Amino acid sequence: GPIHDPETACQWLVDETTKYIWNPVTGEELLFDLAEDPGETENLADDPDREADLDRWRTALADRLADRSEGFVEDGTLRAIPDADW
Repeated sequence: GPIHDPETACQWLVDETTKYIWNPVTGEELLFDLAEDPGETENLADDPDREADLDRWRTALADRLADRSEGFVEDGTLRAIPDADW
């Protein structure tokens, strides 16, 4: 099958104040506060104070990707897929 570069396989959602990025190959997450950090330099995904925000963004992205053929979502949850399985 096709080879996907983990650096370019990312899926993301953005609104006026926040950007959430999920890498479906590695499972890495990035969360940026665009109001405070418009240059996207500080990843807030590991910030305990942002856990509720992160959960909300994960759910929103899972809802958006649920019907995709790659199988990014399982039981309503984002699921990283090693490149060999695409």
